[in-house]
Amino acid sequence: APDCLTAFANFDGDERVRLASLMDHAPGQRQFVNLETYAYYYQRKLKLTDRDFQKFCEKRMAESARNSSPNRSFIAAACQERGIVLASHDDATVGHVDEAIEQGVRVAEFPTTEEAARASKEAGLGVLMGAPNVMRGASHSGNVSARTLAGNGLLDILSSDYIP
Repeated sequence: APDCLTAFANFDGDERVRLASLMDHAPGQRQFVNLETYAYYYQRKLKLTDRDFQKFCEKRMAESARNSSPNRSFIAAACQERGIVLASHDDATVGHVDEAIEQGVRVAEFPTTEEAARASKEAGLGVLMGAPNVMRGASHSGNVSARTLAGNGLLDILSSDYIP
């Protein structure tokens, strides 16, 4: 988001902040690599026409392309400097996990695939999933099941969801 760093600055020096999560919910990113899945999830939720939804997606993708990488880098460095634990949200690939490790991430928050959860676990990151996913037996958005991860020894932390 264009105002992400401004919002982050509001918490600068606040000792209550002990965890920060890096996320990008733009179409085509992480949880929503598949644009059809993004449309199914968000267009219904936002009740947008096809035309308005297309404009919404174009704006979100442009903002992500412009802001995601510099914002992630800035926030990761700031958190390391301040001793704030860093989580990476919705990692879907080994490449996402590698990026997270480079940025000093310690928690894989809601990995969307077993591949990303396994890579996170093997790298020593704590793997966090939502308790509702366990109760439902499935992700609300079609991603990997927390039960599957737990059964394969790839789950360390359950959160109340959707906020860790």
